[in-house]
Amino acid sequence: TKRKPDIILLKKGDKPAWPVVCAVGEVTAEAGFPSRIRNTIQQKSFLTFATQPARRFTVSLAFSKDCFQFVTCDRAGVVTSTRVNIDDGALNLLQIVAGLMFGSDELIGYDKSMHRGPDGSIKSITVGKEAEYTVIEPIFSSETVRGRATRCWRVRRDGKQYVLKDSWCHRNWKSEAIILEKLVDMEGVPHLINSDDVMAHGQIDSTAVHRVGLSYKEERVHRRLVVKPVATPLYTFESKKELIQAFVDIVKTHKALCEQRHILHRDISLNNLMLYEHSPEDSTRRGLLIDFDYSTEIGGPNGPSDNHRTGTGPFMAIEVLRHADSQAIIQKPNHDLESIFYVLLCFCLRYNGPHGQRANLGPMPVDKFYLANESYDSLATWKTGVLFEYEDQVLRHIPPYFADLKECLRQLFDRIFCPRQGAGPNGDVVVLRAFHKNDATHDAMLEVLENTLAQLPDVDTVPPRTSAGK
Repeated sequence: TKRKPDIILLKKGDKPAWPVVCAVGEVTAEAGFPSRIRNTIQQKSFLTFATQPARRFTVSLAFSKDCFQFVTCDRAGVVTSTRVNIDDGALNLLQIVAGLMFGSDELIGYDKSMHRGPDGSIKSITVGKEAEYTVIEPIFSSETVRGRATRCWRVRRDGKQYVLKDSWCHRNWKSEAIILEKLVDMEGVPHLINSDDVMAHGQIDSTAVHRVGLSYKEERVHRRLVVKPVATPLYTFESKKELIQAFVDIVKTHKALCEQRHILHRDISLNNLMLYEHSPEDSTRRGLLIDFDYSTEIGGPNGPSDNHRTGTGPFMAIEVLRHADSQAIIQKPNHDLESIFYVLLCFCLRYNGPHGQRANLGPMPVDKFYLANESYDSLATWKTGVLFEYEDQVLRHIPPYFADLKECLRQLFDRIFCPRQGAGPNGDVVVLRAFHKNDATHDAMLEVLENTLAQLPDVDTVPPRTSAGK
């Protein structure tokens, strides 16, 4: 928020602050629009999107010596006009400024189906033509400009609470709502209540509207859906037994998805595994698998293409990472199971107690799993190296709270990367593991998790603390 633009457009009476900035301008005496101007506008767009949930796109003016450009930033990237001399294009510049000042909110990127309060916060959201949902609180916001840019709110309608999800999806990918319609009677997954493509100016809201006449590869469509139940993040677990029970539930759900519904999730990550209240009679929360944006039908032609890898880097299977930058990879159920293992491993390294109590163990070898600027192949190499010395590089860093889960983690590791005997350089017997092609199965993982669950006490020996955090 300390990044100040050179010029800002505000509504009358508003004080300068990112939540109320309508448009920005950047000025430089350099000729030729240096790359830093483009980068600065992208940074300002990030701040605008981060503080204004109702923004569909941002608009900016860039002035470089005696020329100007009009810049739009949306969920598919940045679009710039041709460079125009200020003297020659004075009338065009005046028309742009007039449009920014006197045009409708929708014209400069605001979503009219999101109803804002005086402070810019979202008070209610309309799905379809008539269904209006009152916002109770925001519960998730993706910290990205380009991409799905998912946001979620806890909402209320007719006295019932739901989760409303707003995101920008690839035009040629099957809508998540279509997948959820196939799962209507399943436990452990969201139940669809309502869905629709967002409309703007009488047509489906899409990034293509800013690229008319231009060549582009990526088009994103603005979609919205409403689901139940309202779940809570997995890090809010109250005991190790509740955490392991959630992983048992999630593996069972994943098995049913693959074997009964022929659906593969393909984006298992820390944010996509949740806890929910299973029933009024059962106080134990259970595991919930969410976010089916990247899911596909196993063996079907209607999902994302087989050679398009999906997933979140730190949790992706090594085989998928290894081939993601170079060649086709057909993702399979065992890849998702490896991802589930990485999520459990992450919990056992990040936390040192229930209710989001974070561990403070200093730098660890696994930290490099989470470096966003690393290539997929580099992540695969680093993961392989760390797992090759699993006891020393991983299990040695497990905090005291999770010490009694080390054996569970050892057994899961052996089920996913089965040890095999081989000959060493001196003819001695060595243990080999094929990290590039795992052996994970649902039944093998369930056996380990259920045996662990049976041995855990209902109440942790370490008293739970009330401090929460992610």
